[in-house]
Amino acid sequence: MSEDKQFFQIYDNVSSSFKLYWSTYGGSLALVKSPYLHVSAAVSLLCYPLSSNVDKPWYDLPLSILPNLLGFTLGGYAILLAFGSDKFLMILAARKKDSVKTSTFMDINGAFAHFIVLQVACIVYSLICSAWQVSTGFYAFFGFTLFVYSIFSSLAATFSILRMGKWYDIYLRNKWELEKRRDSESHQDKW
Repeated sequence: MSEDKQFFQIYDNVSSSFKLYWSTYGGSLALVKSPYLHVSAAVSLLCYPLSSNVDKPWYDLPLSILPNLLGFTLGGYAILLAFGSDKFLMILAARKKDSVKTSTFMDINGAFAHFIVLQVACIVYSLICSAWQVSTGFYAFFGFTLFVYSIFSSLAATFSILRMGKWYDIYLRNKWELEKRRDSESHQDKW
Protein backbone atom coordinates (compact mmCIF):
# COMPACT_ATOMS: atom_id res chain seq x y z
CA MET A 1 0.00 0.00 0.00
CA SER A 2 1.42 3.39 -0.93
CA GLU A 3 2.13 5.99 1.75
CA ASP A 4 -0.68 8.22 0.43
CA LYS A 5 -3.22 5.42 0.83
CA GLN A 6 -1.90 4.58 4.30
CA PHE A 7 -2.22 8.23 5.30
CA PHE A 8 -5.85 8.42 4.19
CA GLN A 9 -6.61 4.99 5.70
CA ILE A 10 -5.88 6.52 9.11
CA TYR A 11 -8.59 9.12 8.49
CA ASP A 12 -10.98 6.39 7.33
CA ASN A 13 -10.36 4.55 10.60
CA VAL A 14 -11.10 7.70 12.63
CA SER A 15 -14.22 8.32 10.57
CA SER A 16 -15.39 4.72 11.09
CA SER A 17 -14.81 5.02 14.84
CA PHE A 18 -16.75 8.26 15.02
CA LYS A 19 -19.63 6.73 13.03
CA LEU A 20 -19.67 3.75 15.41
CA TYR A 21 -19.74 6.08 18.42
CA TRP A 22 -22.48 8.27 16.94
CA SER A 23 -24.73 5.35 15.96
CA THR A 24 -24.15 3.61 19.32
CA TYR A 25 -25.02 6.83 21.14
CA GLY A 26 -28.22 7.12 19.11
CA GLY A 27 -27.36 9.92 16.70
CA SER A 28 -28.88 13.37 16.36
CA LEU A 29 -32.28 12.28 17.64
CA ALA A 30 -30.79 11.02 20.92
CA LEU A 31 -28.91 14.30 21.29
CA VAL A 32 -32.00 16.45 20.68
CA LYS A 33 -34.11 14.31 23.05
CA SER A 34 -31.46 14.21 25.78
CA PRO A 35 -32.80 15.48 29.12
CA TYR A 36 -29.17 16.10 30.11
CA LEU A 37 -28.81 18.56 27.22
CA HIS A 38 -32.09 20.26 28.14
CA VAL A 39 -31.05 20.64 31.78
CA SER A 40 -27.62 21.88 30.67
CA ALA A 41 -29.17 24.63 28.56
CA ALA A 42 -31.37 25.66 31.50
CA VAL A 43 -28.42 25.70 33.90
CA SER A 44 -26.41 27.72 31.37
CA LEU A 45 -29.20 30.28 31.22
CA LEU A 46 -29.26 30.46 34.99
CA CYS A 47 -25.47 30.87 35.03
CA TYR A 48 -25.41 33.44 32.23
CA PRO A 49 -23.30 35.86 34.32
CA LEU A 50 -20.55 33.20 34.40
CA SER A 51 -20.58 32.78 30.64
CA SER A 52 -20.50 36.51 29.96
CA ASN A 53 -17.94 37.72 32.53
CA VAL A 54 -15.09 39.53 30.79
CA ASP A 55 -12.91 39.71 33.92
CA LYS A 56 -13.09 35.97 34.61
CA PRO A 57 -13.73 34.22 31.27
CA TRP A 58 -15.97 31.16 31.15
CA TYR A 59 -13.30 29.01 29.46
CA ASP A 60 -11.14 29.07 32.60
CA LEU A 61 -13.66 26.72 34.29
CA PRO A 62 -13.58 23.89 31.72
CA LEU A 63 -9.83 24.21 31.26
CA SER A 64 -9.29 23.82 35.00
CA ILE A 65 -11.90 21.09 35.65
CA LEU A 66 -12.24 18.87 32.58
CA PRO A 67 -8.66 17.57 32.16
CA ASN A 68 -8.83 15.99 35.63
CA LEU A 69 -12.34 14.70 34.99
CA LEU A 70 -11.22 13.24 31.66
CA GLY A 71 -8.40 11.31 33.35
CA PHE A 72 -10.83 9.97 35.94
CA THR A 73 -13.31 9.05 33.20
CA LEU A 74 -10.75 7.11 31.18
CA GLY A 75 -9.74 5.18 34.31
CA GLY A 76 -13.38 4.40 35.05
CA TYR A 77 -13.97 3.30 31.48
CA ALA A 78 -11.02 0.90 31.68
CA ILE A 79 -12.49 -0.59 34.87
CA LEU A 80 -15.89 -0.87 33.19
CA LEU A 81 -14.41 -2.88 30.32
CA ALA A 82 -12.80 -5.27 32.79
CA PHE A 83 -16.02 -5.63 34.80
CA GLY A 84 -17.82 -8.94 35.19
CA SER A 85 -17.26 -12.44 33.98
CA ASP A 86 -17.03 -13.48 30.35
CA LYS A 87 -20.44 -15.16 30.54
CA PHE A 88 -22.05 -12.00 31.95
CA LEU A 89 -20.45 -9.86 29.24
CA MET A 90 -21.71 -12.31 26.60
CA ILE A 91 -25.23 -11.89 28.00
CA LEU A 92 -24.89 -8.10 27.74
CA ALA A 93 -23.46 -8.37 24.22
CA ALA A 94 -26.41 -10.47 22.98
CA ARG A 95 -29.12 -8.68 21.06
CA LYS A 96 -32.54 -9.49 22.43
CA LYS A 97 -34.62 -8.38 19.44
CA ASP A 98 -33.96 -8.07 15.74
CA SER A 99 -35.15 -4.47 15.86
CA VAL A 100 -32.43 -3.47 18.35
CA LYS A 101 -29.41 -2.13 16.50
CA THR A 102 -26.95 -2.39 19.37
CA SER A 103 -26.49 -4.62 22.37
CA THR A 104 -26.80 -3.49 25.96
CA PHE A 105 -23.01 -3.76 26.22
CA MET A 106 -22.56 -1.35 23.30
CA ASP A 107 -25.20 1.02 24.72
CA ILE A 108 -23.17 1.30 27.93
CA ASN A 109 -20.00 1.82 25.89
CA GLY A 110 -21.80 4.47 23.84
CA ALA A 111 -22.77 6.40 27.00
CA PHE A 112 -19.16 6.40 28.15
CA ALA A 113 -17.85 7.30 24.71
CA HIS A 114 -20.30 10.20 24.55
CA PHE A 115 -19.14 11.43 27.95
CA ILE A 116 -15.48 11.32 26.81
CA VAL A 117 -16.18 12.91 23.41
CA LEU A 118 -18.04 15.78 25.10
CA GLN A 119 -15.18 16.40 27.50
CA VAL A 120 -12.59 16.43 24.72
CA ALA A 121 -14.79 18.65 22.51
CA CYS A 122 -15.29 21.09 25.37
CA ILE A 123 -11.57 21.23 26.16
CA VAL A 124 -10.70 21.89 22.50
CA TYR A 125 -13.49 24.48 22.14
CA SER A 126 -12.34 26.18 25.35
CA LEU A 127 -8.75 26.29 24.10
CA ILE A 128 -9.86 27.91 20.85
CA CYS A 129 -12.03 30.45 22.69
CA SER A 130 -9.17 31.13 25.09
CA ALA A 131 -6.76 31.74 22.19
CA TRP A 132 -9.20 34.21 20.62
CA GLN A 133 -10.48 35.49 23.99
CA VAL A 134 -14.09 34.76 23.18
CA SER A 135 -15.56 35.41 26.59
CA THR A 136 -18.98 36.85 25.75
CA GLY A 137 -21.78 36.40 23.25
CA PHE A 138 -23.30 33.37 21.58
CA TYR A 139 -20.03 31.44 21.26
CA ALA A 140 -19.32 31.89 24.95
CA PHE A 141 -22.83 30.76 25.85
CA PHE A 142 -22.50 27.75 23.54
CA GLY A 143 -19.15 26.83 25.10
CA PHE A 144 -20.49 27.15 28.62
CA THR A 145 -23.48 24.99 27.69
CA LEU A 146 -21.12 22.38 26.23
CA PHE A 147 -19.16 22.48 29.49
CA VAL A 148 -22.28 22.01 31.62
CA TYR A 149 -23.50 19.25 29.28
CA SER A 150 -20.18 17.43 29.57
CA ILE A 151 -20.60 17.48 33.34
CA PHE A 152 -24.23 16.33 33.23
CA SER A 153 -23.31 13.55 30.83
CA SER A 154 -21.35 12.07 33.72
CA LEU A 155 -24.75 11.28 35.23
CA ALA A 156 -25.74 9.37 32.11
CA ALA A 157 -22.51 7.36 32.24
CA THR A 158 -22.95 6.80 35.98
CA PHE A 159 -26.52 5.58 35.53
CA SER A 160 -25.32 3.20 32.78
CA ILE A 161 -22.83 1.73 35.22
CA LEU A 162 -25.50 1.55 37.91
CA ARG A 163 -27.82 -0.37 35.55
CA MET A 164 -24.96 -2.69 34.64
CA GLY A 165 -24.25 -3.23 38.34
CA LYS A 166 -27.91 -4.07 38.91
CA TRP A 167 -27.85 -6.59 36.07
CA TYR A 168 -24.63 -8.09 37.41
CA ASP A 169 -26.25 -8.35 40.84
CA ILE A 170 -29.20 -10.23 39.31
CA TYR A 171 -26.81 -12.45 37.35
CA LEU A 172 -24.82 -13.29 40.49
CA ARG A 173 -27.95 -13.94 42.58
CA ASN A 174 -29.35 -16.25 39.90
CA LYS A 175 -26.00 -18.03 39.66
CA TRP A 176 -25.87 -18.38 43.45
CA GLU A 177 -29.44 -19.72 43.60
CA LEU A 178 -28.63 -22.24 40.85
CA GLU A 179 -25.49 -23.41 42.64
CA LYS A 180 -27.39 -23.61 45.92
CA ARG A 181 -30.06 -25.76 44.26
CA ARG A 182 -27.43 -28.03 42.68
CA ASP A 183 -25.65 -28.43 46.02
CA SER A 184 -28.96 -29.23 47.71
CA GLU A 185 -29.88 -31.76 45.00
CA SER A 186 -26.47 -33.43 45.07
CA HIS A 187 -26.62 -33.57 48.89
CA GLN A 188 -30.07 -35.23 48.69
CA ASP A 189 -28.80 -37.71 46.09
CA LYS A 190 -26.13 -38.90 48.54
CA TRP A 191 -28.85 -39.90 51.06
